[in-house]
Amino acid sequence: MKNVIFAALLLGASIAPAHAETSQTTQMIKSIDAFVTAHAGELVDDTLTAEQVVQMKLIAHQAAVAASCDGFKLSEEKFVAAFSKLAHMQEAGMNDAEKTYFERHLLVTYGVMLGGALAVAAPDPAGFCADAEDERADPEFASMSVWE
Repeated sequence: MKNVIFAALLLGASIAPAHAETSQTTQMIKSIDAFVTAHAGELVDDTLTAEQVVQMKLIAHQAAVAASCDGFKLSEEKFVAAFSKLAHMQEAGMNDAEKTYFERHLLVTYGVMLGGALAVAAPDPAGFCADAEDERADPEFASMSVWE
């Protein structure tokens, strides 16, 4: 639970980057993030736990960093391990067709979150990347990192 709380705080910090140029930019970033997160969360309502939604958002954030910032690369092994924790809460009772549908739905939801994370980066890419450097340097972040 400590990691979930830390991840939520970490993501909150990335929503309002320390390097944002103006309070108007910071407010816009918060609005974009809240809007996308709320809608993406609705897409997986009753299929993932709140902790899993935070995990997916954290994965999407790191993928956006890897796509946007020099010196960041996703670790395939870490990414797959983190993503595999996003199992449906009722997976044990699902048939193959239901599992396939859920997996596709999960990928779409992840894509929405990734798009949201890229939108958060757009107003201030340099600040977004500087904040990612701070995240990477934080020893508590290491266990949640999917970067190489």
